[in-house]
Amino acid sequence: LFNFVDVTKREKANADALFHMGQRDSLTGLPNRFLLKSHLKKILNKARDEGQPFALILLNVDNFQFINETYGLSTGDLMIKNIARKLEVEISENEFLSHLGGDSFAIIGKYTSDRQEILDRVNNILNLFWQPSTFFKDGEEMDIIIGLSAGINFYPGPDCSVDDMLLNAAIALSITKKKNPGSVTVYEPTMHAEIKSRNIL
Repeated sequence: LFNFVDVTKREKANADALFHMGQRDSLTGLPNRFLLKSHLKKILNKARDEGQPFALILLNVDNFQFINETYGLSTGDLMIKNIARKLEVEISENEFLSHLGGDSFAIIGKYTSDRQEILDRVNNILNLFWQPSTFFKDGEEMDIIIGLSAGINFYPGPDCSVDDMLLNAAIALSITKKKNPGSVTVYEPTMHAEIKSRNIL
């Protein structure tokens, strides 16, 4: 009986660990893309029922490939962890933070009817990273300035499925990185044509 109970407990612990691994990013420990989409679906359904506006914000590290190539992949990983910790400190209890993989993060945040509230919030987050962060490579100290770019898709708005919201926020982010890195762009439906004509996504 005791052996059976022990085995059952181990199997449950293993199952719980696998479930956790399937929903969490291995590098940062943050919710991954799968958990983000699941949470976004719940937020969308609740928003439709209650009329609560919210925003999906995508964040991407500027010049991350250059950083990896110049300082090495291990430094790049440390940088992503550093960004994750800073964002975790900044995020409120009403917001949901996710690491989508690579150098991309996402935030789901509620707001009042004034969208400027979210824009100010995002700009404050971006400004946090315009300060040198200290890293060590081969025993040498390095100060690297990390810049982030952002794209926002608001709800309510057009194309409000989970995949549409992710795509629209990604389009806005792509335009930010192409035109004005280090800033934020709000998605507008006309951007689809711009993306297609310029082939910048």
